[in-house]
Amino acid sequence: CDSCSTYMLHDDGLWSRINDERVCQQCHDQEYECRDCANWVASDDHDCDYDSNDDDYDEPPRVIHNYSYKPAALFFGDTKYHFGLELEVEAKVYDNYSTGAESVVDIMGQRAYLKHDGSLNQGFEIVTHPHSLQEMQEKFPWEILEKLKELNFRSWKTSTCGLHVHVSRTAFSAPTADQRDTHQIKFMKLIYDNKDQVQKLAGRKSSWAKFDDKGQVIRKVKYGYQSANRYSAVNVENSNTLEVRVFRGSLRKERVLSAVEFVHAAVEYTRDLKIVPKDKPFEWTTFIGYVTKHKDIYPNMLTIVNEMLAKAQTTISRQEEPI
Repeated sequence: CDSCSTYMLHDDGLWSRINDERVCQQCHDQEYECRDCANWVASDDHDCDYDSNDDDYDEPPRVIHNYSYKPAALFFGDTKYHFGLELEVEAKVYDNYSTGAESVVDIMGQRAYLKHDGSLNQGFEIVTHPHSLQEMQEKFPWEILEKLKELNFRSWKTSTCGLHVHVSRTAFSAPTADQRDTHQIKFMKLIYDNKDQVQKLAGRKSSWAKFDDKGQVIRKVKYGYQSANRYSAVNVENSNTLEVRVFRGSLRKERVLSAVEFVHAAVEYTRDLKIVPKDKPFEWTTFIGYVTKHKDIYPNMLTIVNEMLAKAQTTISRQEEPI
């Protein structure tokens, strides 16, 4: 641990929101969010050096809420289950930080709100209210991504920004509890069994989205056990949603929508999936075949998958070129 020097396994370390270093669970748990300025401080009384009368202090924009902020959900789209996004962004230029936050609020209106996140340096988290896939694809104000680019924000080319996709637990509705659990188990097995392909699609490998629970998804669904706590590839700690945390943040519309479409496709593909071993139902190529068959529903995911294939083919071709 970089803070207290206790020995720990590297994968067990958590990123300090104060000192930007890897720390143990105990040190991480001692970090608190100041109620006045939303900075993270190592004190349980939430004190920090914030002084609202200090002319040199840049007060955070009031449109950005504390990390614990959670308003009543507003649902967009008439459907059995919804999706919510958490997209982290960073300002390249601090002077644009407030302008960017205010632009997001102006453009997105009631569809989203902003939160502080201690893992970011000079950024914020865009949290959407629940949307159906169709609402996300057709009516969501994606022009906000271009606006953030204009203001010199970034998300993909950072070491801090992620994109998390929440899917309602109602997506796994079934007549019995066993049937609901079975659907969730198949959904998670598809993701955990295809770690390499999922990480390529997601654009990152991350200690904030660990695949340690491979082979333990039954325990994960039945008892809520997670070896990495909420920092699992699929986090089950939330009572109303499952959270897929694997994606790299992005200001490209196709990238963001491909993440939502991937989760939707994984839900629907596994809904009535028959476990016939000779058919290899959890193989990535079989799943991509399903996505391709439903290309009208998942156009953005197929765009990213095709780009991945083209890039891989280019790499192979270069390796085969004679010296």
